[in-house]
Amino acid sequence: MKKQNLFLGAAVTLLLAGASLLAQTPVLNFDSNEGQWNLSKAEDVNANTIADNFTDVYEGNGSMEVSVALRHYAFSWGTWTDFRHDFSAPVDFKDADEFRFWVKILDRPTQSRTLQFTCDFFDQPEGAPGSELWRYSNGSGDRDIFYNTNSDWFEVVIPFSRLRLPSWFSPINGQFDKNAVTSFAFGVHGDSTAADSVRFLIDNLQVTKSNRRASILNFDSNEGQWVLSKAEDINATTIRDNFTDVVEGNGSMEVSVALRHYAFAWGTWTDFRYDFPAPVDLNGATEFRIWMKILTPPTQPKALQFTADLFDQPAGASGSELWRWPAQYSVFFGDNQSGWVEIVVPFKDMSIPVWFSPINGTFDPDAVVTFAFGVHGDSTAADSLVFLFDDLYASNGTPVSTGVNDRPNLNVPSVFSLSQNYPNPFNPSTKIEFALVENGLTSLRIYDLTGKRVQTVFENANKLRGNYSFDVDMSRHPTGVYFYVLEQGSVKLTRKMTLMK
Repeated sequence: MKKQNLFLGAAVTLLLAGASLLAQTPVLNFDSNEGQWNLSKAEDVNANTIADNFTDVYEGNGSMEVSVALRHYAFSWGTWTDFRHDFSAPVDFKDADEFRFWVKILDRPTQSRTLQFTCDFFDQPEGAPGSELWRYSNGSGDRDIFYNTNSDWFEVVIPFSRLRLPSWFSPINGQFDKNAVTSFAFGVHGDSTAADSVRFLIDNLQVTKSNRRASILNFDSNEGQWVLSKAEDINATTIRDNFTDVVEGNGSMEVSVALRHYAFAWGTWTDFRYDFPAPVDLNGATEFRIWMKILTPPTQPKALQFTADLFDQPAGASGSELWRWPAQYSVFFGDNQSGWVEIVVPFKDMSIPVWFSPINGTFDPDAVVTFAFGVHGDSTAADSLVFLFDDLYASNGTPVSTGVNDRPNLNVPSVFSLSQNYPNPFNPSTKIEFALVENGLTSLRIYDLTGKRVQTVFENANKLRGNYSFDVDMSRHPTGVYFYVLEQGSVKLTRKMTLMK
């Protein structure tokens, strides 16, 4: 069954060279383009095919089915095959700061670490005769979509800030020119130890602008507020505040992890957990993001993996559920990560681990009680790393009107405000927007002309600083003038609205 595309209306508009502005148009919709791809392969014994698929789609009328079979390769660097689509004219990504596409794995690799996935954009700097290759993952598996445990369509979100020039590629100007993108490409890479294959669908390539919904944790000064779990006492793990290297606010958090060789087959691990003072409402966001900087990388990157978790507390439940961003996504595998990079975790890519007992089996983003992360090592070697965390926040991928800056667009309000509802007058629904500059218990209530409370949108909800928007249905109330009141702590704001039936 075709799924509703949550992000179709969120695509950033594109300007094709010599063409007019195209509103909310995907870069590639994969509806029917099997003959429009250039195929490269390292050796003829690789079997690689592309076919249109019109029965299993995420958006539009079709998707693209890719079958890859990589053979054992004699050279140490392994084998590969790349698929490239050249745009008819350079594409201007304008205000976008990330790209997204949807993938569905049909046949998984039998040895997941044998196959890795890369995706690329080529740009053409002004006045240059050639183009530059900008890659997400450099063959060492910064993120490998084939490891994903999801059996349905899942979304891959890649900030432009994580695109890198491969070390073997000769740069032209050394910067990603998003106003002159000439090609999109993806590749499947295998190591030299085994043959393997994979078959998957790809659909709906878009560029978007990240939209901050609410700040969750700024890491300015909280080194003593984390609960540390570790599988064995010989692990050395420490957390401390760092006030000199930050993305947002006044500080970041520095984490040092040293995992030892472990005797059991499943390996060793250490987890860090932060419990919020009260359940947090993530306000309709679709993902969370966190900034990370590797200070000392592991010596054996495949020996260490990273997980990120949210715990929710379903209504009426005494306990909480653990929702994990799978260990298969390991941010420590990437090379060329010399600065801050943004990690994007869609809620729909989170799952309950098989060893955890679910409560209702549904992620409740309006009642998040804990953020946690862990570093996991295999059982073959000891290793260590040091990294920084900063600016954990909830977001979605809708376009915003602000431009792209070198620094992250924090989009955090500086003034406590309550906007005029719209439409106004209305019948029977209207939208109420407001901005919070502090975290805290917040209420939004509606009163009639006599001062009687007639409706409560929410009461004493723990809201984080950020911009909020609520649709309010007044169909049960008669025509008249009403007042809506926003209250947080000692601050109270009131506005008038008119229901006209």
